[in-house]
Amino acid sequence: MYEKLIVKLLTSFSPEDVITVEKLSKKLDISRTTAKNYVKKLLSLGILERMKEGYSMTRDAVKLRETILALKDRSGIAEAPYMFTDQSGIPLRLQVKSIDQLYAVFKYRLVPEKLLMHHLKQGYIQAWLRDSLGAIDLAELLDKACRISYDEVIEVLERYVALLAELSLI
Repeated sequence: MYEKLIVKLLTSFSPEDVITVEKLSKKLDISRTTAKNYVKKLLSLGILERMKEGYSMTRDAVKLRETILALKDRSGIAEAPYMFTDQSGIPLRLQVKSIDQLYAVFKYRLVPEKLLMHHLKQGYIQAWLRDSLGAIDLAELLDKACRISYDEVIEVLERYVALLAELSLI
């Protein structure tokens, strides 16, 4: 429910801006009461943090903002696709150009699980996400998830794809 609000906020303000209820109300064309309620929710979600003069974006919110802007600029499709290889470096006949395609590869195990985890643990997929799609925050989430389990990786990708779909970025 709050995904579109988060995107509006992150794309309407720069990371350096001091956000106040009044500024939020004007930028989003909403009442002050609604703006106050949104600020409370954004604080609880970790998108905003309190400052002396108002509120600012958290470090995680800034990363999310960079990803959203990068995906909007690139229409969510990488110019350079990610090419899967076996462990000896020989290319497989599968490449992906977007986060939703990457999710499908993991979800439906289009590449063996062991090989996918190898690509993650070596940081290859994360580098492609950062460099080709600008998905810095997703790369960091996958860094953490791959240390836990394959199912955790799928869950992270699933949530991320759902968020992008909600935001009409895929």
